[in-house]
Amino acid sequence: YEIRLSLVGSEMCIRDSHWYKTVVSLVTEDEDTGVKKFSPQTIYVNAPSTKEADRMLRQHMSSSVTEWEIKSIAETKVLGVLGYKQ
Repeated sequence: YEIRLSLVGSEMCIRDSHWYKTVVSLVTEDEDTGVKKFSPQTIYVNAPSTKEADRMLRQHMSSSVTEWEIKSIAETKVLGVLGYKQ
């Protein structure tokens, strides 16, 4: 895999975009004890509002076979986007 730093469109495009840092917990259950375990994951969402970021995240996660919960959504600044090339 090659990982490289690249800008989407232009620096202005990224700076003026609304990015939301969301923290979700994937929920699993220990088969032996039945105790639920929470594994926090961070996902960055580009959306025009917090409400839209929440909607997009729920739509994306709806196909997941794992139970999950949204813990927080907060607007954040993004300076660049990593592009992955396989």
